[in-house]
Amino acid sequence: MNNNLYPIIHRKASLDFLKVLVAKSQAEGLQTHMKGMVETLLSWQSSSKNHFKAKVKQLLEMLVKKCGFDAVKEVMPEEHMKLLTNIRKINERKERKHCANTEETKSRQSKATTSGFCLLYVL
Repeated sequence: MNNNLYPIIHRKASLDFLKVLVAKSQAEGLQTHMKGMVETLLSWQSSSKNHFKAKVKQLLEMLVKKCGFDAVKEVMPEEHMKLLTNIRKINERKERKHCANTEETKSRQSKATTSGFCLLYVL
């Protein structure tokens, strides 16, 4: 049983290390090693029976945010493009939602200041 757990523990530690590495590194330094990182991450994702799918996706999201979508797309194997497309769509959805919320907040603030301004003149 211990022999079966060793690769899982080793991969978990490696994923945690890669997460810190991606978070703290510059984009230029990451791009030189990105192809190897992405290929290794995707091989772990497919061979580990769903243990690390969320962590791998999170790491890919961090790489997209840090290095850009096009840089990650260049090194991504064709059979895993569906995952990258999903990450792009989720980011676009978040951005649209954020923009809608900021517009709504601005309109609420302008209504509040306008109504408050009118009250000052009435009094």
